[in-house]
Amino acid sequence: MAIGMWMLGSGARWIRINPSQARDLAANPLFELANHGTRHTSLSVTGKTANGIPGTRSSAEV
Repeated sequence: MAIGMWMLGSGARWIRINPSQARDLAANPLFELANHGTRHTSLSVTGKTANGIPGTRSSAEV
């Protein structure tokens, strides 16, 4: 089972400052690095709204 590490805000900054360590973590099967983006959009391919937030209409909008 991998440990999910969400790199948001300061986490993204940490990756920029420590690219070698970030690559090591990403290559380790025990860790999963993730980022949900900075726009906080509802991901969709049809524009479906979620929680009152309009969704994206295609993967090109992400």
